[in-house]
Amino acid sequence: MRKFFFLLAALMVTTRVMSENPMSFTVNGPEERYNQIKVVNHTSYSNFECRVFALNEDDSLGELYGIYNLKGYDDTDSKVRWVDRNTKLGIQFPDELPGEVEFLVEYKDYPLYDLIVIYFVDKK
Repeated sequence: MRKFFFLLAALMVTTRVMSENPMSFTVNGPEERYNQIKVVNHTSYSNFECRVFALNEDDSLGELYGIYNLKGYDDTDSKVRWVDRNTKLGIQFPDELPGEVEFLVEYKDYPLYDLIVIYFVDKK
């Protein structure tokens, strides 16, 4: 029963996010502040980088939160960054990426840090 509860809780905090270019989402996890961003490549593309940045109120580019390099399927990259809840984040991919990408966002709470995980998947 306990495993079922944790699985259900994980599914509830996982948010499927799709948007126009640049892709964006608002941090709405249960914590007031997160201190790490991790990206995971679950696409068919390899050897590319993406940028994660804060968006200003007018959706213009704000502070850069990191350039993430992804080599292949299931590769990850992470950066230590302080991100408050309700911060709007944007994601940019290189123009030469051959197809479209969607993303899923998950929030994880660990004893010493709180994590925003962004999973990239091929657009269906």
